[in-house]
Amino acid sequence: MKLFVPMTSAKTLLTKIDAAAGATLSSYHHLLYLSKFAQLFVPFESEKEIAPNVYGVILPKRMTDLRTWFSKQGLDGIFMTSIREFDLLRQVAEIPIMMRLSSVRGYGGKTLNGILHCYSLMREYDCICPKSKWGKEFLSRYISDPSRIYPIPNGVDTDLFSPIPKEEAKVKVSQILKDERILRQPVVGFVSRFQPEKGSMIFLDVARMNPDVLFLAVGPVVGDYKRFAGDNVIFTGYQPHDQLSLFYNAFDILCFPSVAAFELCSSVILEGIACGLPIVATGFDGVTEFLKDVGVLVEAYE
Repeated sequence: MKLFVPMTSAKTLLTKIDAAAGATLSSYHHLLYLSKFAQLFVPFESEKEIAPNVYGVILPKRMTDLRTWFSKQGLDGIFMTSIREFDLLRQVAEIPIMMRLSSVRGYGGKTLNGILHCYSLMREYDCICPKSKWGKEFLSRYISDPSRIYPIPNGVDTDLFSPIPKEEAKVKVSQILKDERILRQPVVGFVSRFQPEKGSMIFLDVARMNPDVLFLAVGPVVGDYKRFAGDNVIFTGYQPHDQLSLFYNAFDILCFPSVAAFELCSSVILEGIACGLPIVATGFDGVTEFLKDVGVLVEAYE
């Protein structure tokens, strides 16, 4: 199979992803695994193989030349992780386009408006793929034919994210952070960028109400949150993705207090589940689909 991946989607495959946001990271892994089963062709500065089964191509700049280019490539389809280039691509390529969506709402409904615009232009062989069944149910409220919506959730690398003995994980994390309180106190963990929509202030409020519990925030801090934190809050800063499993396993509880109503399929929740963690999360959108028997959902209001 041969698939074209447009630039806005291909960037996640061509750039360093260690410090990337969750949606970008999940797109990277999706494309990486897809390349094991299909040849991926991406816009690039030169025509060469840039990764196993990933090939750079130089696109013509004129619309008429672009149509000719697509007609000669023998491509089976176009895989997008963004809706930005749909209008252009449907005009130059008579092959199926699949849009895999990380969000169906967006700030102020911007993403939803964009999806509805794309839907109005879709051909009978194009499809939309949100990351959860909830995403399909949400979009079905606004479109006449939901049969072309196919949910595809994020996956989890269970070779990387799996349970290890908790005491062993706590010892290693205490050594990394040089803080032995991790060995003595219950640990509530948070894994994400520490910023408003992720429920950062809720996490700090809960920490303030539980002074005998240690709260571990794993991820970059966006804003001046440290001045609101008590002594029982540890900010680890950015941690490499391949080391996150160690932190998950050092937690006694994973806290996911997101206040953004567009969490279709949180990789953090899936990774926490894979590590055997009990999880407490706000009940927004796709979170309710994946967190059923392994945690507690706290009622959330839009």
